[in-house]
Amino acid sequence: MFNHDKPAHPGSRLTAVLVAWLLFAPALAQAPREGPAPSGQDLEFASFFEQAEVEPVPAFARVRYEEGGVRILRADGSSEQVGFNAPVYPGDRIETGGTQRAELQLPDGTLVRVDRLTSLEIASLADPSTGSSPLTVIRLERGNLQSDVPRPRGGEAFRIDTPSASVYPVEPSAFRVDVGAHDVVKVSVEFGRVEVAGEGGSRIAYGGERLRVMPGRSPGRPYAYNALIRDRFDDWVQRRDDVYRMRAARGPEYEALPDEVRPYYGELSENGRWVYLDDLGWAWVPSTDDDWAPYTRGYWDDGPHGPVWVSVESWGWPVYRYG
Repeated sequence: MFNHDKPAHPGSRLTAVLVAWLLFAPALAQAPREGPAPSGQDLEFASFFEQAEVEPVPAFARVRYEEGGVRILRADGSSEQVGFNAPVYPGDRIETGGTQRAELQLPDGTLVRVDRLTSLEIASLADPSTGSSPLTVIRLERGNLQSDVPRPRGGEAFRIDTPSASVYPVEPSAFRVDVGAHDVVKVSVEFGRVEVAGEGGSRIAYGGERLRVMPGRSPGRPYAYNALIRDRFDDWVQRRDDVYRMRAARGPEYEALPDEVRPYYGELSENGRWVYLDDLGWAWVPSTDDDWAPYTRGYWDDGPHGPVWVSVESWGWPVYRYG
């Protein structure tokens, strides 16, 4: 059942992960928890998991949602139109046309929403699960993006560079960055606290504040703005937030998950069930058809560090990525 024609990328070389994804912390695994009794099939899944091997790989992001498709210019010079769950690697450039928008999810759970007629480059990606890179840097050349950053480390792990300023969230924050005509940059903070650094200095903007930066100048003084005055990109981001927050209800298993896996809890819970195994802790079992088999619903992407399986299943990204 678990044979496949092409060897998996090291980050997805987990056979058991395809049918039962165990996520547990060693200390929590020993503590008794209430939960449904495991079936014989669940225990069989667990035995496969115990035999799985995990090797860290360099970080990469994914296209979590797209509207009208999204074009990626790869670091090797190739170009492709991609869709749901497509991997995005450091060095890749994202370009959207007049009818396209996209939502990226970074390895630490950060969401980056990309507006129409926008061009940006993923310069580097931090990955909390492997420590392969300490810093995420996104270069926004033109257009608009919105970002929801759940766990910045004092502004040291995440940065957005623009032609006129750099933007650093210094606590969990949601904010929008626009690069307009003549490279005038506008930063609007939904919630949290963001530092904006220009050529001659920096300023802090808080939730409900906005500021502008002219090329070669220090950021202007933050001012309050009316959050109810919205454009179409704001409305689109709100709809994406509504989808994300509908998945926010958490059961007791949530606390047992590693930090890097928690951003995927909602989509896993929607597409499977959680069971508690006495020896190992919480396990997730997907809802699949009787004829399901691993490595059949998706395609291989020849990434810079080897082939990566890209699942088109709604739950496939975290399972094949993290195991």
